[in-house]
Amino acid sequence: MYPNRGSSSGEVRGVSDLTCPRVFLISDTHFGHANIIRYCGRPFSSVEEMDRALIQNWNDAVGPEDVVIHLGDFALGSPGRIQEYLEALNGKIIFIQGNHDSHLEMVVGPLLPKVVIPLIDPPLDLRLQHFPGIPAPGEAVIHGHIHDKAPLFDPRIYRMNVSVEATGYRPVPLREIIELAGT
Repeated sequence: MYPNRGSSSGEVRGVSDLTCPRVFLISDTHFGHANIIRYCGRPFSSVEEMDRALIQNWNDAVGPEDVVIHLGDFALGSPGRIQEYLEALNGKIIFIQGNHDSHLEMVVGPLLPKVVIPLIDPPLDLRLQHFPGIPAPGEAVIHGHIHDKAPLFDPRIYRMNVSVEATGYRPVPLREIIELAGT
């Protein structure tokens, strides 16, 4: 269910089936993290309400056979609680390491440092990682970490923020990211 196994470096290149319409990106769900509501001004009155909304939005978008690439900061809590969140979510999840994912790693195993998806049209590499970075020529960076501090797409620096605050608290189809990247 959690296809995080790959090369010893954790980097995945040339994953051709990730451009199908049923692949999604999301970051910074922070399931179980009550303080994130206040830190980021999330529109929820409690962690239980936030968790319910995030799970509902996820499952409304993602089917059981879809793939979700989570770009870090999945959940806070015990490994048992994290397992409960995983069991509540549709899809096959690929995890990229965030700065709050030590308990997640205990549940699903090693997390990837990044994923690179080379595109042909437009000719561009999508670099998926938790922290924002400066894109190299011919590359766009898709990231999380900064929550509500950046819009979904910043064309000036060719970066895309898929933190839930920028995506309406739901996973974004990879197709939409590719379309933005081609603009």
